Amino acid sequence: MAEKPRVVFLYRAAHSSSGSKLMRCDQLCDIASAYLGDRYTFELAVLPKQNQNRRISRTLANMDDAIVILLKRAHATFGDGHADILRNAARAVLIDHVDATFDARALDVADVHIAASIDGLNGMKRVASKIAPGRSVEFALLPHHADPRVVWMDRSADAEIRIGYFGLMDHAVIPESLSDKLVVPQYGVGDALAGIFEAMKDVNVHHAVRPDKAFRNSWKPFTKGINAAASGANVLVQRDVDDAVSLLGDDYPYLIDDA
Repeated sequence: MAEKPRVVFLYRAAHSSSGSKLMRCDQLCDIASAYLGDRYTFELAVLPKQNQNRRISRTLANMDDAIVILLKRAHATFGDGHADILRNAARAVLIDHVDATFDARALDVADVHIAASIDGLNGMKRVASKIAPGRSVEFALLPHHADPRVVWMDRSADAEIRIGYFGLMDHAVIPESLSDKLVVPQYGVGDALAGIFEAMKDVNVHHAVRPDKAFRNSWKPFTKGINAAASGANVLVQRDVDDAVSLLGDDYPYLIDDA
């Protein structure tokens, strides 16, 4: 029997404890194994730290005939010749950009560029047409999933609004008039996230109002809205948040015009 093709989620050491690595590497690896494990093998691998050029070269050379999915900005650790080593070793190279800035350097590394959001897909296509006019660039949409640890609850009988915010405080716009009404559990990584998922059970609206975008050529997946839906809750969000209108519809009652 022929060996199954190998798929490797490759991330940089600096992202080892990041939410993007957890959801777009660890969790996607588990999800893919559950649904496609009869056709492919899935595994994780970490890139050595930047400037450890020999170790990076060995890691990339070991991607022999694998389909390699680089997590956002992993290619930023590459030195001279590293992209060639990877492309010569791998069967195919993809970059999952998630919410990272899309730039010209990525075009010389990957065969396919993965967007985690609809707005991200459209935005990367626009940027590519400007920075590499006439060049054929392949894109794919792999929508961000809900965190598997989110528990769905039937909230149809709720008589009052209970609103919570689940994330880093500098990623939110919270007016003073709302601050004492919000459930805001401590946000962390790993085991520290357990309290987040417990607190989600007690609210029926997720606050997802963001500050204005800080970077022009990056797009954030609508993870807070997706997790809210997975928990059976509504989401309060402004219209210009990436994917909000695309996923919720223009007539969604909890869309606001600005922050």
